[in-house]
Amino acid sequence: MRFLARLTLLTRRTVKREAPGVLRVTVGTVLYTLAISLLVLPYRFPSTGFTGISILLNYTLGFPVGLVNLIFNIGLFALGWKVLPRRFLYLTAYSVLLFSGLLDLFRMFPPTPLQDKLLAVLTAAAINGISGALVFNAGGSMGGTDILAAIVRRKTGMEIGKFTFWINSFVLIPAVFIVGAENTLYAVAMLFAGSTFLDGALRSFDRCVQVFIISDKHEEVRRYILEELRRGASLIHSEGAYTGKERPIVMSLLLPRQVADLKIFLAEHDPNAFLIQTDATEVFGKGFKHWKATA
Repeated sequence: MRFLARLTLLTRRTVKREAPGVLRVTVGTVLYTLAISLLVLPYRFPSTGFTGISILLNYTLGFPVGLVNLIFNIGLFALGWKVLPRRFLYLTAYSVLLFSGLLDLFRMFPPTPLQDKLLAVLTAAAINGISGALVFNAGGSMGGTDILAAIVRRKTGMEIGKFTFWINSFVLIPAVFIVGAENTLYAVAMLFAGSTFLDGALRSFDRCVQVFIISDKHEEVRRYILEELRRGASLIHSEGAYTGKERPIVMSLLLPRQVADLKIFLAEHDPNAFLIQTDATEVFGKGFKHWKATA
């Protein structure tokens, strides 16, 4: 009975911890699938990565995109298994299976009534970038070259969007002979815009603000951050160069909306305080991004 109780408790904790990540992967994958099925395939645009190869095979030989994409991804999972965290691979496998299963279903929907190809390209790029950021932010990927991008990011710190732009450019070369130069150039624009949306969305999801406050009422500021904003803070011991007076600096990492609250507090309680703020991304630790999300 004790074993079953512990197992039940462990399962509940795991589900509670992983549910937000699985939800983000689900939403991101569904959005990406909709973009491919409603904005890419109806206009005969090529795409990138293993999905792009699957689409070209669909255009030329009629192979089902979802199934071919699933088969192509099996090999990369073997490579990723040796290098990447298990959680990343599990979420990636879930995303690939979900994409492969939903794509043919979504193709039964009527295509978007957009007459302007450029508008279709920009819409697809925005959706692809945001959906990719959702999945990466959760700690997974949508398979294919995303797995290679995760390996490169883990080893070098290169931004994912830049890496995928260059590596996927080579996938578009055969598309010139299949869908024509015009549609291929549209795909290049989609790739560039999508990578920009991806990096911007990733920075937005992880964005927080690092603040330094120099105040004679540093104890009140510290208590406000800890008790009202419920954020951690550190005291950096410093000395004024002109006065020679010791004055601790309060340093903290806040969400953007909390910075606004802090400014109101300082304006009311210490108008003479100095506040320095800088954007910070990729913050790991309690209250921010979990270490298990690294990839």
